[in-house]
Amino acid sequence: MPITIDFLDLDTRLDWVSLPVDPADPTKGSARFQLQDIPYAKWQSLMMEVLSSAEQLQKALDALRQSESEQSTKVFGEALSRVLRSNTEVVRWGVANHDEIATGSGVVAFEAESVSFDGVQYKVASAKMLRLYTIIGRDNRGGSTLLAQLSSAIRRHQSGEAQPALEALWTSASSSE
Repeated sequence: MPITIDFLDLDTRLDWVSLPVDPADPTKGSARFQLQDIPYAKWQSLMMEVLSSAEQLQKALDALRQSESEQSTKVFGEALSRVLRSNTEVVRWGVANHDEIATGSGVVAFEAESVSFDGVQYKVASAKMLRLYTIIGRDNRGGSTLLAQLSSAIRRHQSGEAQPALEALWTSASSSE
C-alpha cells in the first residue's frame, strides 16, 4: 500500500475510522473512532511487546497441539492474556475519541487520562473506554473483535497506510469463514 503521510511532519495526525463491531455480522453495526499518532519511542516499545507476545502465543499454541496437558493449557492462557494486554495498550495510546456509542444506560462520552512518557504529558483512552471497547466487541468465543479491529487500524494509521472501507472489512470477514 502507498504511504500517505509525511514522516518528517511533526504535527500529530488525527484521523477518523469506521470499524465493524463484529466483522462477521454487519447487523451489529459499526463505530467511529478518532485515531492519533503515538510518539515514536512509545510506538516502538508497544510493537516490540505486540510481536513478542504474538511469538509467545504461537509457541504456546504449538505446545498445546503437541500435548494438551494442564501445564500447556495454562501457558497458552497466559500467552493469550499477554497478547490481549499488548493490543489493549496499543488501543489505549492510539484512540483519541469516538463518536456516539450507546449502551443500555445511554450514550457514553469518550474519557481520556493523562499519562507521562519521556517527560511529556499525553492524553490516552481511559481504562473505562478500554473496558467499553472490549465489551461491545466481544464475540461468542469470548474474544474481543472490536479491540483487534482497533489495534489493526491504529497500526495502519501509525504506518500511514490507507484504512479499508467498512464494507470491505465485512466482506473480508464473511469470505474467510
